[in-house]
Amino acid sequence: MIYDHISKAPDYFKTHPRFEQAFAFLMRPDLDTLPLGKLELDGDNLFAIIQTYDTKDPLPRAIERHRTYIDIQFILHGIEKIGISPPHTLKPATPYDEAKDIEWFTGDALELPLPQRHFLVLFPHEAHQPGLHFATRPTPVKKIVVKVRY
Repeated sequence: MIYDHISKAPDYFKTHPRFEQAFAFLMRPDLDTLPLGKLELDGDNLFAIIQTYDTKDPLPRAIERHRTYIDIQFILHGIEKIGISPPHTLKPATPYDEAKDIEWFTGDALELPLPQRHFLVLFPHEAHQPGLHFATRPTPVKKIVVKVRY
C-alpha cells in the first residue's frame, strides 16, 4: 500500500513500469473535463474509471480484492474513508471472478481517510472497502481509479 498526496507521485514512478504513465494521467490539469466512465490509457494494461457517488456506511458492505490489477484510488473532489484488510484476516464471501477480477470478503477493516488530491495504491494482496463515509453522513465524491495490470 502507498498513501500520499498527488504532488509526491513522481517519488513512486519506478515502483512499477506503468506507474509513471498512470500518475502522469492523474496529474493532468483537465481531469474535471473528462467524462465519467472507463478511459483506456494503454488497453487492458492501464485504464482509468472516472466516477461520482455519495459515500456509504461501512456495514454491511463487503471487502473486495483483485488479483490481476493494482488499484490507484485518487480523490479528485471530496473525502472518503477506505477500509484496508489483509485477506488472511477475512472470511471469503464469494469465489474469485476472473472475468471481473474481483473476490469478496467479510470482516473488519482499518479505515483510512482519503482526502481530495490524495491517492492510495492497493496491490493485489490488499483487500479494501472503498467509498465509506468520512463523517456520519453521505458526502459526494468524484474519484478516479486507475487500474494497472500487475
